[in-house]
This record gives sequence, structure tokens and C-alpha cells, in this order.
Amino acid sequence: MAKELVDKKNVSFECVDFFNFSHKEKFDLIFDRGCFGVSGPVSNRKKFATKISKLLKNDGVWVSLIGSSENVNDIAGPPQWKIIDIVKAVDKHLQIKEIKQCSLKSRNNVISPGWIVICSKRIVW
Repeated sequence: MAKELVDKKNVSFECVDFFNFSHKEKFDLIFDRGCFGVSGPVSNRKKFATKISKLLKNDGVWVSLIGSSENVNDIAGPPQWKIIDIVKAVDKHLQIKEIKQCSLKSRNNVISPGWIVICSKRIVW
């Protein structure tokens, strides 16, 4: 569906095993809806952030929708994260530009709290 909504000259979509994915060219934008939150144990999330950093252009951006643990009362939905845990997982390789609250809607129309996380590649001089 997403492919039908965009100008095919400027956008490409990839469906791959993320941890084994390699690509010659770097990306301007990587959008992630839920992959970070379900990538396994905390050590995998740090590997995830490292991989995102390697795939981004120096001025590239990663936008991720992540389940939130704020004000949650046993809501079914995506894995739930505290902001501090997101920061600990990504901070070495990605610079957080913005985190804001949002609502995430599942395929079953279940609404759960979430985070919109916007990061850039951390450049070490």
C-alpha cells in the first residue's frame, strides 16, 4: 500500500532481515514502526541502533514509533518502553533530536500509548 502512495522515483522500500542487511548506499531516512521495540533482548536493541547508524547518511534521520510504558494499565499492544531505556539503547550511535508522545493504532483498532522518536547519526570527530 505504501508503494502506491509515493513517487516511485524518489523512494524505495526494502523488506529484509534487518540484522543481516547490507546496502552500498546510505539512506536519507529510515522509518521504523515497531521493529526496534520487538528486536529481542536489550543487547539486540543496541545492535539495532548501531546498524541504523551505519545505514544512515551523515545527515540522515531515523524515525521510530515505539510503544510507551507511560500511564499504561495492562493495555494490549506493542512492547512498552520508558524514555530512559530508549536513550540507553540508542545514545552511543544516534543523537536523539526529539521524543514526543503519540497514540499507536493496531490492525485491530486497539489504541495504545507510544513514542515518536527522531534521531540523527551521531558524528564523532
